[in-house]
Amino acid sequence: MQEYCEGETFNARCQAHDEVVLMTSAHYGRMRLGRCLTANYGNLGCQLDIRTQFDAWCSGRRTCDVRVSSIIDSLPEDTFPCTRDFRGYLEASYICTKGRYNQCSSSEASSLDLPTPNFDRKFGRTFTNPTHSAPFSVMIIYPL
Repeated sequence: MQEYCEGETFNARCQAHDEVVLMTSAHYGRMRLGRCLTANYGNLGCQLDIRTQFDAWCSGRRTCDVRVSSIIDSLPEDTFPCTRDFRGYLEASYICTKGRYNQCSSSEASSLDLPTPNFDRKFGRTFTNPTHSAPFSVMIIYPL
């Protein structure tokens, strides 16, 4: 997992034409001292799991860019466990997995086909993003 500080941008890139981003984790907050937080001014250890938001923004695409400073503004007021007086940072990770993004019009559903015979079960999940400009759903299917 990598740290992305305030003012930085999370960049996910899959170089192969047959691969797409699949978010494996994303947390925003004031988790611990490190590169982004060098002093404890309070609320150290607070965090929010935002992988669902990153799934909607990034999973299923070949590239994804998210400014860390925009994350707090996208969170509902009552869901952020830290005080908003101090900005947090992002810890996120992703993998590139073989897949094909099938884009369609906003009135249809589109899907991402992911052939994943050796995919680790902890990343298996289904999610949808009906509000994005190119709606999609992703389902990881394991062979029997």
